[in-house]
Amino acid sequence: MFSRSQRIVIGIVGSIIFFFGLVFTGVIPGLRVGPEDQLKAELSVWGVEESSIVDPLIKGFNAVYPGVKVSYKKVDSALYESSLVDALAAGNGPDVFVIDNTWVPKHYNKLYPVPEAMLTLQSFRELFPRIAEQDFAADGVIFSLPLYIDTLALFYNKDIFDNEGIVAPPRDWQEVINLIPRLRALTSLGRIERAAIALGGSKRSIDNMSDIISTLMLQSGTEMVNGDFTQATFANAIGKEAFNFYLKFSDPKNAAYTWNDSVGSALNAFADQRTAMLVHYEGALKYVKTRNPFLRIGIASFPQPRGVIQSVAGARYLGLSVSHQTQYPEAALRFVLHLATEASALKEYMRLGNHSPALRTLIAEYGNNGEAGVFAKQALIARSWPQVDSEKTADIFSQAVSAVLGGRLPGNSALEEAEARVTSLMNQRAQ
Repeated sequence: MFSRSQRIVIGIVGSIIFFFGLVFTGVIPGLRVGPEDQLKAELSVWGVEESSIVDPLIKGFNAVYPGVKVSYKKVDSALYESSLVDALAAGNGPDVFVIDNTWVPKHYNKLYPVPEAMLTLQSFRELFPRIAEQDFAADGVIFSLPLYIDTLALFYNKDIFDNEGIVAPPRDWQEVINLIPRLRALTSLGRIERAAIALGGSKRSIDNMSDIISTLMLQSGTEMVNGDFTQATFANAIGKEAFNFYLKFSDPKNAAYTWNDSVGSALNAFADQRTAMLVHYEGALKYVKTRNPFLRIGIASFPQPRGVIQSVAGARYLGLSVSHQTQYPEAALRFVLHLATEASALKEYMRLGNHSPALRTLIAEYGNNGEAGVFAKQALIARSWPQVDSEKTADIFSQAVSAVLGGRLPGNSALEEAEARVTSLMNQRAQ
């Protein structure tokens, strides 16, 4: 996941982890704090959720560590990353902060790793699904712990399905394609009046299109980057097949045609019953239900290729990390460990924030909760790939789609260009 120069830095980090492991275990005397009630610190914590959602986690921590004062600050999600980077650069950033699951390759040098004495990699694997290790501990160093895991799922309009006599949602991509003639409605001029599914567009209409394309590629077994994390490799034969599969839904000449960017926001189209199906995260449900409280929404697993052995779903979630600048490393690390692993407080947090669990024990408990359990169970099959800058990568993918839709490039050439641009991003970061 990391380049050679980044691995050297991580090697130095490993030495630091070893040192603090001796501190925390008491091998180096006089540095480790005693019992929980003797731990004293003042922690500044940044996040993007309302304090009322995070409060149960903080109160649970303070019940065990009463000597640690925790101050939480909510930052506008649109400004969060830039505000965090600026604050850390100025030396007045928070002790603990949330990070997106794609941020470790970009910001690892700002994070304080979890010492093995506090949490081993094996224990991490026993606590959380595989994707958490992919995102937060890919090279054996734990940089963050997940608070929840949200996954891409299929939303469908139950009323439209009932009216069309469709008794169950599609399970695989072939079933999705087979349903398009029954669910799509076109005007006499061939314009889309109701889409069968919101797929094939750029970010202009499908805000999470980069995640969908990435998941399609991962489902097909595409190697997204090389082993040294120096080059993007997704424009190979199977990657191109997945990319062109996505594009067929917006190709008027294809039988699967059912979408184009002129439809507008996919979220709005689904809420307004202008598309029968939508691929999105659990976090999008609140917006859809607010826009249309009367919409009967069904939830199904993310469709898979027919006959696949290993199912794959895309994921997006937050992890909790300690700043490398903190003056209270033990208190900050114990805060992160407690919040991410205390099941009772996490249940209340998930209820208030409409989240699905990251802890394996809670996944087992929530996985049988009907349609809501779809998101929980999919955490076990969620996969990702290391991105040096997920926002810029999403823009590159969107521009590749737009180039095809606008007739400027064929699909294969657009993806090859996107691969070269992502490789350039990776090389810039390695310098």
